[in-house]
Amino acid sequence: MGKPNIFSRPSTPPVVSPVPVCKLGERCHVNGRGLNMFGTKFPSALVQRLASCSIQLTGKNFNDPSKPDLRVASGVLIAPEVALFAAHSVSQGFSAGGLQILMSFECSAATAPPGMFSQYQGPWPPCTPLATAFQAVEVKTLEVDSSADLDYAMVRIKWLNAPGNVVTLPRVPVFPKMGTNITKELLLIGHPDEFSTNQGEPTQACAFKLFKNPGPNPQTGTGDTYAYGEFNFRRGNGFSGGGVFNEQGELVGLLSGTPGSTIAGLNSNNFAFLNLNRVVTNTTNDPRRGRMSAYLNTGNPLLLSGHPLANPKVPDPPSVTTFKT
Repeated sequence: MGKPNIFSRPSTPPVVSPVPVCKLGERCHVNGRGLNMFGTKFPSALVQRLASCSIQLTGKNFNDPSKPDLRVASGVLIAPEVALFAAHSVSQGFSAGGLQILMSFECSAATAPPGMFSQYQGPWPPCTPLATAFQAVEVKTLEVDSSADLDYAMVRIKWLNAPGNVVTLPRVPVFPKMGTNITKELLLIGHPDEFSTNQGEPTQACAFKLFKNPGPNPQTGTGDTYAYGEFNFRRGNGFSGGGVFNEQGELVGLLSGTPGSTIAGLNSNNFAFLNLNRVVTNTTNDPRRGRMSAYLNTGNPLLLSGHPLANPKVPDPPSVTTFKT
């Protein structure tokens, strides 16, 4: 009798019962009913706190503007008016200034489906999201690289409904600290699009094992600025730009993509994430960039004292936004 296929989808039981642990490599709703742990290192309370800064990249349907807006990728809000995305996500056809940011697109605690996605044969059962309409828009791109090198984009955003610079959200975001320690177990948070509909799903999380660090760029097969994880699924659509956190709850990476079968020793379930500390190393002395270094050292990507970017012709104003529920 052969070994079981870990990627096979079981028949859907009449009712998926709550499980206490979202197993390593599996993805679950961050508010999944009955969950108290993701993997072996991430209590649900920590996951929910980190998910408070998970954002979704949305925009007008560039194929058919008469249809609903697209929800195409994930991101992380790292400061009140600064967001991180994968570079390849922001360069896929949106018009200049056309990026929209949706926050708190996660299932409410009362309606979040239980269990792990692998327990369902088809899509997740429906839930009631905390928010469905975008709340912020792109002001300008602060820094951007290429998916062929450092797959990240740092974007300045503006909140649309913020009287007195106060934004009301279903949850007040708790901004993550950036870390440098790539631990053996990590956590991915984002908005998968399992069926490639360009309508990413409510916030989900997956604890996973580190597979390779350092590793090459998944697109070119060269360099050493990425690391790879091991997942129990092969489709990462929508997760691009999702935050990768270490066991201390620090942001250490952004999901980039899968190498498919093009890089020796890596499989299609070994997703790559950009090592943000390597972004710091590679951009600190770049006169055009340096905000990632400021984020690591001060927690504020706009605090650029002593860097050439601190005195541009048109300086970046400080963030003035605050949040409430």
